[in-house]
Amino acid sequence: MIIDYGRFGERLTAPWPRRGQLVEELQREFGYDGTVAPERAVAAVAGVPQALAGWLASPTNSYLAERGLYETFLQWPPEPAGGHRVFMTEYEGCCVWGYRSADAQLPDPAVWIGFPDEPDEPWDRLSRSVTEWLVQMTVVRVLPEYAFRGGVRTFGTDEEVQGRAVRAALPELGLLPWPETGNTFHFFGARDAIVVWTSEHDVWECADLEIYGRTEAAVREAAARLGVTLDHDEVGAPRRGTLGRSAPGRAPERGAGRG
Repeated sequence: MIIDYGRFGERLTAPWPRRGQLVEELQREFGYDGTVAPERAVAAVAGVPQALAGWLASPTNSYLAERGLYETFLQWPPEPAGGHRVFMTEYEGCCVWGYRSADAQLPDPAVWIGFPDEPDEPWDRLSRSVTEWLVQMTVVRVLPEYAFRGGVRTFGTDEEVQGRAVRAALPELGLLPWPETGNTFHFFGARDAIVVWTSEHDVWECADLEIYGRTEAAVREAAARLGVTLDHDEVGAPRRGTLGRSAPGRAPERGAGRG
């Protein structure tokens, strides 16, 4: 069955608790098949948002099952920090993610980002819900390992021109932009594929466009909508998961993944 991620926003904005299974659904759609070993499970904590507690309690939680994917450290129970409760820290400590302490009783509150090196600066809202934050994390951390992927480099094009071209070709996925390491990731949907456009390039050696597909054909179709033809060796097979095992004539790539 083909999934149109151009309509993903409808799933993301579904009322709670209907969207509570969205992260697990998305990861399964892209071939994630991990399970949490008993020794990696975390204890339940009272007084935290339902979306966060439910994610950590899941037996298929990808952070607990494949911790190296995320390049982050879990803060559990969440720790107080300037009117917020921090539940996750970037692995080098350059930023932290949390929800406002006043929102702890909400089932799926907004997630904010703070920077320890700038303690006097206000935190920025990064995600409209914990669910959205988990979906953002899935796209930038999990899909690069589990999806078919193709990268398109267009460094010679002005960023504003790039942005207009991508938005004209594809609908937005419904996620807020994700800032990280001098870059900002913008998310778009296609048939059986999610496209990430990177602006504000700094230190990352990444393509301007990353296409993550459920099949090789989906990656090529999304690239074609962007006016790009990918050569045979420009589409990589999944490194992990069920999609690579089911692809005819394609073995999953070997090599190190994230973390």
